[in-house]
Amino acid sequence: MTLTPPLPTDLDPVIRRLHRAWNDHDLDAVIACFHSDYESIHPCRPERGFRGQRGVRLCWGALLDSIPDFRADLRRCAASGNTVWCEWRWEGTHVDGFPFESVGVMIFDIEGDQIIRAHVYSEILQTDGPNWDSVLAALLEGETTRGH
Repeated sequence: MTLTPPLPTDLDPVIRRLHRAWNDHDLDAVIACFHSDYESIHPCRPERGFRGQRGVRLCWGALLDSIPDFRADLRRCAASGNTVWCEWRWEGTHVDGFPFESVGVMIFDIEGDQIIRAHVYSEILQTDGPNWDSVLAALLEGETTRGH
């Protein structure tokens, strides 16, 4: 079980609403947090980017449907003007029984009481498959035995 720090009292209301909507699995409330011209920018994975509330509905609808016990934990946040930086941890169990864990930072630009833009830096944590520490160690060991 992860311990979530309490939400800051000065947290922007739209971020508070988004956090609650995710945890309540309320897709309409999630969508209401985003401006109709919302832009989702993924600098490390540009193919994930999209515009508009339809994209929000497709993305978060699929996620909430496939992870019935989805939970969003807001780890830390900071704000400057209309920009809010949030560190998140998302967890749950996929309908196929596999655990889901993702972490990331979202940098939100707020316009009025909605999110107009987000720069999203997130990754799904690998919960099964190879032990990457062992794979890396074996690769590095192979490099040293070949004289590199």
